Order: sequence, then C-alpha cells, then structure tokens
Amino acid sequence: MAAGGSVADLASMSISEGWGGRLYLTLAAVRQFLSRGRPFGRAAEGHRVVLGPDRLVLPPGSMRREVWFLQAGLARRQCVGSDGRRQILNLVLPGEMVGIGAREATQSSVETCTRAVLHRFDRRVFDRAMDADPEFRRLIMAHEDRRLERLRVLVWMIGVLTPPERICAFLALATAYMPVRRMPDGSLMIQLVLPRADIADLLRTSVETISRVTRRLHGDGIIEIVDPRQFRIVDRDRLERAGCIGQRLFESVGLQPQGRPQLPATSDAISA
Repeated sequence: MAAGGSVADLASMSISEGWGGRLYLTLAAVRQFLSRGRPFGRAAEGHRVVLGPDRLVLPPGSMRREVWFLQAGLARRQCVGSDGRRQILNLVLPGEMVGIGAREATQSSVETCTRAVLHRFDRRVFDRAMDADPEFRRLIMAHEDRRLERLRVLVWMIGVLTPPERICAFLALATAYMPVRRMPDGSLMIQLVLPRADIADLLRTSVETISRVTRRLHGDGIIEIVDPRQFRIVDRDRLERAGCIGQRLFESVGLQPQGRPQLPATSDAISA
C-alpha cells in the first residue's frame, strides 16, 4: 500500500496474526504511519536488527533516543531488586514497542529472552509522527493500554494466586503468544520458547516449583510433557480453571486463546 493510504486501510493493517494469538501492531502499519505525509525517507523504514538471547535492547537509566518494534521472538523488561536479584517486570511480545516514553522506568532495562527480530526507529521521527497524526497517537495509546493491562494481570497473578495457580495461568496465557499447534484430537502442542529461569523470575517462583507443578499436571492428565520445552495441553478447560482465568481475561489483554500455526516471523523473519 502506498504511503498516505486511508485511515481505515492503516487501521486494518495494525493487527495481524501472531504465534498463538495476534500481534498488537504490524511493522507495515508503523512504517505507514511514520511515512504518511512526512518527508522522513528511509528513516521511516527503521533499521532491522537480529539479536540472540540475553542481548541488551534498552539499557537502564538512559534517555531513550530510539523506539524499538519487536517483530519476532520475546523480550523481557527487568530490573535489579533491593536484594540484588533480577526481577522480570513483564514480557515484551511480538507486535509491541519499547522506548516509547522519553524515560521509561529509568531503573529498568529491556533484554531479549529468545532470538529476536527488532526494528529500530529514530525517536525524533517517531515523536514528530505522534505530534502530527492523531490516528497514530490513538493507536499507540491503545498499544500502551494493552501493555499496562497485561502488567495489571501479572500483578494480580503474583499478589493473589498461589505459585501452582500462577504456573497454570501462565501456561494457559502462553497459548496466545508462543508457538502452538492444534492436534487432530483437539489438544494443543505448545513450545515453551521462554527459558524456565525467565518463567520463574516472571512468576516470582522457582525452577524447581515449575518442574514439580508441571509433573503434577502431567500426572493429573491436564498436560503431557513431551520434553522440557514442549507440552501437549490435553485439557485446556481444567488448566484455565486451575489458573483462575477465563475468556474475559484473555480478551482484556488483547490475546486470542486459540491454537494457531507457528508465527512465520519467528523463523522466516530471522532468515529473511
């Protein structure tokens, strides 16, 4: 689509299919909004960067001179607690942006959890587009609202649920943003691309507790452990009930709890 397309056309491009759910934004939509009616040239295209796991994207404490779009993979927003231990504040999902605020939680940083494809945009280009285009501002505000709602849900999980309930909730929610394949019998095969240490830090629990709970879920017939990184969700309803979540919670954070093919961008975008 040529730059300067209608708002309806751009809005229809702002959401696309993801790993197990939906991307919040598409790279095409961001580029179109940045270039629409403005002579930014190649700056509106951004710079594509492929990073391996545990690579720094945004350092703590610095002014944000760049805005990053995560096209594929997972990243984590993290900080160091008063006890010196790492605290994962939330995940960054495909289709989300980081660095939007001039200062974002200055003591936090963003690192990749997995191999990831990102696109880096100059903050000046981004800010000018935000100032000039009310539709773009609304889109970014909706993006930030969804991000904050996911954070609210995570705070609720940590503050209210027991560690086993948190793990069940995490597994159920993960079907919306990790590689998922629907099996002929209706079960879901999910690949846990997030390292267990990251899951443990995110849920404020331990790797040992995750192993114990998943073995119990396996014994109860709720999941089948195919290997340490791949589970088959046999009874999704029981898993969601055990995690105290349901359809309305999925919808509140903009996720679709359905088994879908793997996100092509996970492998294809990295090799493109």
